[in-house]
Amino acid sequence: MKIKFKGFWSRAFCLDSDYIKIKVSAVEKAYLTEKLKQLDGWQVKKDELKELDILIEFHYKKRSLDQNALMWKLYEITINEMEGKKVVGNQLRQLSRELYDDDIDNFAPEINIAVDEKHEAKVKDLFKISRKIPIKNGKFLYGGKITSSNFDKKTMKVWIDRLFDRLAEMGIDITDQKVIADYKKDWDKLKGGE
Repeated sequence: MKIKFKGFWSRAFCLDSDYIKIKVSAVEKAYLTEKLKQLDGWQVKKDELKELDILIEFHYKKRSLDQNALMWKLYEITINEMEGKKVVGNQLRQLSRELYDDDIDNFAPEINIAVDEKHEAKVKDLFKISRKIPIKNGKFLYGGKITSSNFDKKTMKVWIDRLFDRLAEMGIDITDQKVIADYKKDWDKLKGGE
């Protein structure tokens, strides 16, 4: 049986208790109460508590598609500047990806999580794994970097600001309209040869 519901948690809900309390709406509470009655029926028959797997997913404002597009455009501009504006097509995408991967390794938030090895595929969806250490009972400690696909808007803004800063350090101010126009003209000329 699977039970899925939305709720809220705060440390204040659990100050003097060994239990975790989750606040839910009246509709969610009715649904949850019905499902937990079924679970209780099974537990009474066997005279034991059933172990539950509980997954908590945080709702956050995920980075926008516009932010993602801007990030990749900034990587392409950076690569073109580094390579003397001679890179286009697949080579440009590949070099942009390599620079992005280096940035993830060096600057992305790090995470450590202990899970059963059977859930490794799910862990790989969440972040770029850099280490896997056996702990006990078939569990492993996975460590790695969160990738931009899982950034929230605030983290993505910081990431993009860092890309703008790198370009500025290279002497490229792409907030200046003249620089943007010159870059676009060069870019269009270069793309014409693709």
